[in-house]
Amino acid sequence: MKKILFGIGLAALASLMFNLGLVLQKEGALRLPKIRHLNWTTVKGFLTARLWMAGTAITLGGYVFEFISFALAPFVLVQPVFSAGIVTLAFFAVVIAKERLCLREWLGVAVAISGALMVAFSVNPAIDEVSRDAILPDRLVIALVLVGIGSVSVNFFAQRFATHNEVLFGLSAGLAFTGTEMLTKLLGLEGPELIGANPRVWPLLTLIFLLVAFGLLGTYLLQIGFQHGRALVIGGVMGLSADILPIVSGLVVFGERMPQSPIRFWVRIAGIVAAISGALVITFSPSTEHFLEQLEHGEIGPYAHDAEEVEDQE
Repeated sequence: MKKILFGIGLAALASLMFNLGLVLQKEGALRLPKIRHLNWTTVKGFLTARLWMAGTAITLGGYVFEFISFALAPFVLVQPVFSAGIVTLAFFAVVIAKERLCLREWLGVAVAISGALMVAFSVNPAIDEVSRDAILPDRLVIALVLVGIGSVSVNFFAQRFATHNEVLFGLSAGLAFTGTEMLTKLLGLEGPELIGANPRVWPLLTLIFLLVAFGLLGTYLLQIGFQHGRALVIGGVMGLSADILPIVSGLVVFGERMPQSPIRFWVRIAGIVAAISGALVITFSPSTEHFLEQLEHGEIGPYAHDAEEVEDQE
């Protein structure tokens, strides 16, 4: 019980760090000249930008906590907590951008937090203990192939036939990141065995290669999406699909189960729905959108004035 709850807590911390890291990365990027060519000067500029590096370090730290949380708790418990973590973006909008949330937005915050708490309350150690023995390898391979082909196919269709369909662009990136989530969980469960007393180097390297490949694919498809639509919509759809699909993969691939008790079952279902619904309200709210637009254009934050000076010097 304590191990599972600890995993849920780490998931909440990871989500907080991801959102904080994103804000710091954007703030740091605003102080740098616009990217025109990918060369060493450009790379060096980012690597020597303290604020951007701080945001990157916090994001990587969040990934470490995410990795551990996957090894301690099932997808069906941690993914709703990641969804509810979007509450931190609303918090940054209030603190940094001095936004005022409307009643609907505060309701979204309350619903998202309530959903995460309901998921935590539905924990049942008898069925929620994660185990590498429950993994179904054949289904895992099929799932990875499907999300890989699906992500590329959906993106191709969106570019060729539906260039203004932001949902499809977000979904394509979400499918790829679903592969990343599954491989991260697999590494968390199988890693100790692969690097144990009798290290199995090639399976470990293969797993890491696939993990990096899916991560790069998701990042690439996300950037394509950003070029064809609004970042908030595409990022929101990507996050939503990357939260829901791993829950399905947990039940189908990793042998996770839902509670048998009717009360726990419906509390968990309600928690999942509430966490995702609250996250949707916050993601597509006017205040959050305004916050991201201000951040993108350097109108807010401690280095907003410096960003304007950089623009003037170009």
